[in-house]
Amino acid sequence: MPNTRRNGSTAGIICKIVADFREQYEAVTFTLTFGGPETLLPLLRKGRVDFALVDVFLTQNTHIGNLGMYHFYPVVEEEIILACSKKYYQKHINNDLSFTSLSQQNFISYRKDLQTIKQWFKHHFSKPNVALRDVL
Repeated sequence: MPNTRRNGSTAGIICKIVADFREQYEAVTFTLTFGGPETLLPLLRKGRVDFALVDVFLTQNTHIGNLGMYHFYPVVEEEIILACSKKYYQKHINNDLSFTSLSQQNFISYRKDLQTIKQWFKHHFSKPNVALRDVL
């Protein structure tokens, strides 16, 4: 597999990997299945997909199963950050970056279960199963 660890979008990296692979193996075709690690890893385990691109950060200490049965090859490094407007920060946080302060804020996430944000709290504060307020 080519070294693709660099800054860039995941979609761009996937396109490059697929294009490079197809140059060598023209007869091979691809079918993409989208989902989170909780969807893709069981499909991989059952042999229904050949490989999966998953966020290892989201799979840490989850109930997906034994991750030792998989081989992970880092493709992209990403940094998960909490972000807000300056106005929100000044009004609600005001330099209090403690667990208590941050965990009581309003959160918006692309996942309804707030799994990425919960993993962020677990990673930075060693607090599993944090009750968070999802406002969108």
